Amino acid sequence: MTMHKFLNHFLALVLFSLYFSEAQAQRVVYANGDKYEGDLLEGLRHGVGVYSWSNGDVYEGEFKADQLNGEGVFKWSDGRLYEGEFVKGKRQGRGRYINSLRDSYEGAFFANRMHGSGKFVWANGDSFVGNYLNGKKNGSGEFVWSNGERYEGQFLDDDISGTGIHYYADGSYYIGSFASNQRNGSGVLVLPDGGRYNGFYRDDQKHGYGLAYSLDRAGSLEYWEQGVLRISKGLALREGCRVIHEDRNWLFSGGSCVNGLAHGKGDIVSIDHEKLIHGAVLVLGRLVEGQEISFLAGDSK
Repeated sequence: MTMHKFLNHFLALVLFSLYFSEAQAQRVVYANGDKYEGDLLEGLRHGVGVYSWSNGDVYEGEFKADQLNGEGVFKWSDGRLYEGEFVKGKRQGRGRYINSLRDSYEGAFFANRMHGSGKFVWANGDSFVGNYLNGKKNGSGEFVWSNGERYEGQFLDDDISGTGIHYYADGSYYIGSFASNQRNGSGVLVLPDGGRYNGFYRDDQKHGYGLAYSLDRAGSLEYWEQGVLRISKGLALREGCRVIHEDRNWLFSGGSCVNGLAHGKGDIVSIDHEKLIHGAVLVLGRLVEGQEISFLAGDSK
């Protein structure tokens, strides 16, 4: 429901009440200092009215059987505001909420919490569009920072968690696994010049094996520990030193070849950079043993 439609509907309800229920509109002052002015039915607030609490909070809208029910506007004394639907005294349905910091949310509510699809905009310019569960970001969504960075993907308990893509302000982007708002697991970092790093992360730092390569697909096999590079060795597709495995071409780090076939120990990496065989033992181009590591997002080494 757009705010324009909501205000038109609310005005119609007020006019309806004034025309048909003027005789029932009453003013009540309660012992605790609260006040009510509006429709009553058999002594209960029922219809359209305004309830003012002694602490300065005010609700203007529909009532049913003494409870906030239907459409209305709730204003807190500290500056918060809610405009939208109520069910049995709780914010439920579609509505718009503005907190005391001027952050705003427009979308679905259930039992006073953001629940379902909606959009949250922070006063600093950050924004989120996606799904909420019991007041927290959950499921798929898009978060945009005021500095131009953007994330599209999965959320869990208000955190970036699962698989997604993060676009950075410098033009680079990362596709892969996240946990607790950081890169965790396997993923691909694509640089502005087209270069790529395909590997593993822990707590937002490169950690474990990875492949660094340029647009011409040449590159190196690297091993990182918490963001510190420990090992780097060149990889190449050598026509005179072939590897025969899984019906695809492989990059080979070893130097021994027999009759045009890779032979001996080394590391091999699939030409699509999705798989590494670490410590591979090759006999005339064929793999005998080695540790297989997948760089696909969601896989672990």
